[in-house]
Amino acid sequence: MSLAVFIIVIDTTIMNVAITAFVHDLNTNIENEKFF
Repeated sequence: MSLAVFIIVIDTTIMNVAITAFVHDLNTNIENEKFF
């Protein structure tokens, strides 16, 4: 049981990091577009 919870927590953490990185890249691209 604890192993399943551990896997879910790790999976959620990885997804949050991936989403944050994706949003950051998206915002960077939008900022770059404003200058051109």
